[in-house]
Amino acid sequence: MHRLEGQRKYADDLKGIRTVVLPLNYPAETLGSEELTVLQDLLMEEIFRGSGYKASFHGVYFKEGMLQVDYKDERSATWLREIAPKLAG
Repeated sequence: MHRLEGQRKYADDLKGIRTVVLPLNYPAETLGSEELTVLQDLLMEEIFRGSGYKASFHGVYFKEGMLQVDYKDERSATWLREIAPKLAG
């Protein structure tokens, strides 16, 4: 019985919010692997900078010309929506 409770809690912990960062002209314009790497690095710098809120996420993935970010909560997804347009590069 304890094992089942642990599995449910683990499953609940994996639930989150999936967001993507993509070019304004998507799908006519997509991000290449080099651009995706730069974008991912810029996001990580913002997270580690720790200015204000530190976003909490499950993962960052390169998908079909866009960057997919799986966040743990709505506050983290809101953080991404505010930060992404301000990123230089």
